[in-house]
Amino acid sequence: ESAEGVACPVGYWCAGGAKNKARCTAPPGKFCDVGSSFVNGTACPATFWCEGENKDKRACSTVPGKYCDAGAADPAGKLCPVGTFCAGGAGADKADCTCAAGRYCPEGAVATDGLPCDSGFFCTGGTADQQPCTAEPGKYCGGGSSEPAGDTSCPVGSYCIGYHY
Repeated sequence: ESAEGVACPVGYWCAGGAKNKARCTAPPGKFCDVGSSFVNGTACPATFWCEGENKDKRACSTVPGKYCDAGAADPAGKLCPVGTFCAGGAGADKADCTCAAGRYCPEGAVATDGLPCDSGFFCTGGTADQQPCTAEPGKYCGGGSSEPAGDTSCPVGSYCIGYHY
């Protein structure tokens, strides 16, 4: 020990001065890291989960389609948001979707190439969600459409109301 003291260990917080370390009382989603000076800890970093109290952070390991964001308290993680994909596994985090026009990454996507846009919608690709088709009568947005005004003519013998037939 020196006049500067020693760093407070994981699971404890230290007020400084002559006071001894005290057990961390962090709620779920937080932890007391080495050198902590906060009784309630700090937010668990992304790709980790924290059960709280005096427990250290733990690496997140999720199924594909889920990830652990900052402040995670559940080792199962949460669904990947629209416009991103989550491969799952150790250190699970989300990443921006890079799919082509006509495709999108829905909530819980597991791959960067996403899924074909649903019929009645169009998709610009990348991180954008699918949007309702705005086709005029006589055209519609078929599955995988990338054009808001519809990219498919109404089939012979069918009536198209503008978004699908």
